[in-house]
Amino acid sequence: MNSPSQPDPYMTSMLQGTLNQQAAQQSQKDNMVSQTNPYGSLNYASDPNSPSGYRATTTLSAPEQAIFDQQTANQGQTGKDAAAMLNSGAGVFSGQPLDLGWSATESNLDALNHQRLDPQWQQASEQEAQSLANQGLQPGSAGYDNQMRTFNQGKNDAYNSSYAANHAQAVSDLTNEYNAPLNAYSALQSGSQVQTPNSSFVSTPQTSVQPVNLQGALNQNYQNQLQQNNATMGGMFGLGGNLITGAASLFSPKPTVNFGIGGTQQ
Repeated sequence: MNSPSQPDPYMTSMLQGTLNQQAAQQSQKDNMVSQTNPYGSLNYASDPNSPSGYRATTTLSAPEQAIFDQQTANQGQTGKDAAAMLNSGAGVFSGQPLDLGWSATESNLDALNHQRLDPQWQQASEQEAQSLANQGLQPGSAGYDNQMRTFNQGKNDAYNSSYAANHAQAVSDLTNEYNAPLNAYSALQSGSQVQTPNSSFVSTPQTSVQPVNLQGALNQNYQNQLQQNNATMGGMFGLGGNLITGAASLFSPKPTVNFGIGGTQQ
């Protein structure tokens, strides 16, 4: 009796690979579920140019498409505005470093003081001159000059106090002014990216087709045949042993029985 032959590993692997690929393709088909909702539709179609052989196409509904087109147009314009800001040469785009020295901050405070303090001191100066005139002091007199000198010193001290107290604010103002074009550019640039519309398609339940375990089945079949073959051979050897034992008993000498009355029996 011939022994069962073991499966060819190479052919088994090739066949198993084919089954795995077929199972993967079937799983892919089962998961490509077309969908339709108020936002649009999602459909699958064959595509020989795609590695998978299929393509997914999203089609927006008319209202969603209009929103998407408007959004795209708006973001295109913000992109242009960002480019114009980049080329404006203002602030950080001027190529000049930020100057926070005393002269720069003082100039900034001068503009602020001219708006706030100059009108007040102008009014105070007129009131002071009228007060001196009421006292009989005329311009050019010693008393008048002394009083106006004291008044102007107070005015200068007030301006200097304003410079010292508001220096930090001037630095902050100059820094914000310098960075303003950059902040505006960053805001425009971040808004120039086209956003994907809200399609709200549900997640497709994922299914998986398990391939047939061909290698395991062939190996199990081989083991079953091998066990059956061994059992058959064992039975044949056992039967042969019994036949030999029986034949030997036929040719062995018979025992002599003594009945004790006149003779013996073979």
